[in-house]
Amino acid sequence: MLSRAALAEELRAEPILRAQLQALQGVNKLLFSVGTVSENSHVVSSGLATPEELAAHVARGAAGVICGRFVDAMGRQMPGETEARMIGIDLPRLVGLEMGILVTPGLDKVTPSLAAIRGGYVTHLATSTRVAEALLAAA
Repeated sequence: MLSRAALAEELRAEPILRAQLQALQGVNKLLFSVGTVSENSHVVSSGLATPEELAAHVARGAAGVICGRFVDAMGRQMPGETEARMIGIDLPRLVGLEMGILVTPGLDKVTPSLAAIRGGYVTHLATSTRVAEALLAAA
């Protein structure tokens, strides 16, 4: 995440970064976790979003965060002004991969984990019995 969209656009055009981003298009496996949209979410503590940006996404239905991007309860990427400042793989490219391994450690991750599952990012799940039971109860 960069401070300005124009800077992100310039960097994405740099030959080395452009080649790396192009290489990501061939990814067929993903090991990931999901972020919450609570007030103490890592997207705020890491500076990816301000508390105001987080609140605005939550008001529009954000259920979680995948790869720094907000998703709704069905796992669909939510458009926003922060997207133009991101450098990384596009979320739609991560749907339906050969293998999507979600590691979800706590009960606070139930809602965003369900969003990732519903969105088609997950083929395998690594979690605790308590979280698994909560996921099944909420599904």
